[in-house]
Amino acid sequence: MSGNYYIRAEGGITAMKRRGILGSLHLLAAVFPAVAAPTLLRADGDHTPIGNAVNALPIFDAHVHYKEPAWDAYPVESIIELMDRNGVAMALVSSTPDEGTIRLWEYAPRRIVPELRPYHGAIGSSNWTKALGIEDYLSDRLDTYPHEGIGEFHIHQMDRLDEPLFREVIRMARERDIFLHVHSGALNPEWERIIFAFPDRLMVGSDTWVNGQWDDYDDIISSNRAWLSLLPREIAEMIAFRNAERAFGRDITLDLIGQK
Repeated sequence: MSGNYYIRAEGGITAMKRRGILGSLHLLAAVFPAVAAPTLLRADGDHTPIGNAVNALPIFDAHVHYKEPAWDAYPVESIIELMDRNGVAMALVSSTPDEGTIRLWEYAPRRIVPELRPYHGAIGSSNWTKALGIEDYLSDRLDTYPHEGIGEFHIHQMDRLDEPLFREVIRMARERDIFLHVHSGALNPEWERIIFAFPDRLMVGSDTWVNGQWDDYDDIISSNRAWLSLLPREIAEMIAFRNAERAFGRDITLDLIGQK
């Protein structure tokens, strides 16, 4: 199981031990892609699980990619139709290349929160920190489009030679007051304890990194609702959409369904 972290850049550069990232960063939210509903996850004895009422909640899908292989198989209008069918009121989107994100945002600006992924052309997760011109690419795209984050990007291993790039990426985010979205790798937490301890830091996501995820989108969102149904209403609402409202300054309701 993997997780992604949304981090607000604050202040100057200091050493940070989270996967070796350099920077004075504040962890805002972790996004956990949908998997089979954890069997041990249950509301505690003092709260009633939301149950089937979970189906009336809007979902903010915090981990969407609209990559180039999906453009023909799933035109932009079909993506919004999938969201509508599953009660997904809004989505945070990063894509390889960024054109995919912009295509979705231009088609449905009320439904899409765009963020800028560094990957494009021959530049991907394994080499983006070494790519010539990557700082200019990020700066130009951020100046042209209303991205609300930089990411999702991977840090497979830290190289001290990459420190100037990360300093600049953090500066760009801090200057624009936007998030950094870092893919964190494998996680093995005690899910019940984490969810009840930090419900204000979690969101759900589909991680549509390949077309197979779009093929299974109905099932992925359904599985998210299945485990959310086991939680008290207050916590289920936080994870489904209220944390995203707070993070991105949006009103997320089912009234958005059918809108663009």
